[in-house]
Amino acid sequence: MRRIHLGIVAGIVAIAVALTGAAGAQALWGVERALQAGVTTTGNFSVTASWLGGTPAWPSLFPGARTPDTKIRVTQAGNGTTLGWRVRVSSTVNPAFASDVTFQAWAGDCGTGVLIPAGGYPSTGHLTQNTSVDVCVRYTLAALAPGTLQGKGLTPNITITGEQVGG
Repeated sequence: MRRIHLGIVAGIVAIAVALTGAAGAQALWGVERALQAGVTTTGNFSVTASWLGGTPAWPSLFPGARTPDTKIRVTQAGNGTTLGWRVRVSSTVNPAFASDVTFQAWAGDCGTGVLIPAGGYPSTGHLTQNTSVDVCVRYTLAALAPGTLQGKGLTPNITITGEQVGG
């Protein structure tokens, strides 16, 4: 009987020592080191977008037709030393048209400029601060668009986003 009792007490003491030792070992692994950080600077970053030639008045779209090529000038302004940036362009339309309308945006001229990917333009690197990009946009209605869309409004919404990236 004494052996069992001493064995249980020894087991409890061993567990307590192990838990105390584990907590102590964890504290021994904590290390603090000062890092040499560079100079921190601040600046400001703003992006404006405006239609070149005024807000477009697009005509009705017929199956297989597209909107006239229209440009938006996107301008970044700011000061600081790390104001590289990228422009993103996205669009939504009336949900009834979602599967029958294609939206495209180019940096430069429609069809011959650089097609802007979902991740933004430029796809690698960045634009420099205080620059402008002309974005050409186009909507195309599918040639086989259903007649049920007749008389409905496309109601396009274009979102321009200026994203600061490394400079």
